[in-house]
Amino acid sequence: MTTMTKTKPSKLDAIADRMRSHITSTGAMYSHQRLEHGLEIVLQRHVESNGAMRWRLALGRVDVAPSEDEITICRNAFGVPVGTEHSEVKSKSRTGKTGIVSNWHIVEMYWFEK
Repeated sequence: MTTMTKTKPSKLDAIADRMRSHITSTGAMYSHQRLEHGLEIVLQRHVESNGAMRWRLALGRVDVAPSEDEITICRNAFGVPVGTEHSEVKSKSRTGKTGIVSNWHIVEMYWFEK
């Protein structure tokens, strides 16, 4: 007889739940979180004219692109549907308040929910 054990939710699962809840309960357009190792996450929601919700998950980091493992872990935590493709925005340069230019590597994915 096989038994299934329920795994404990990870810190990222809790972050994903908080970000989604922030958007759905307050009506915010997006939620942003910076993780310990420099990965920044943005979750956005846009309600289309037909009522469908389009979600965007963006993962970004200065100077180094998010790894495939990070992308997979984040996709799972945020409930991105299987088969959703992701694309890499090659690089975005941003000038900070101090005048320092940072090169961001961003991976983003879009999906619809009803």
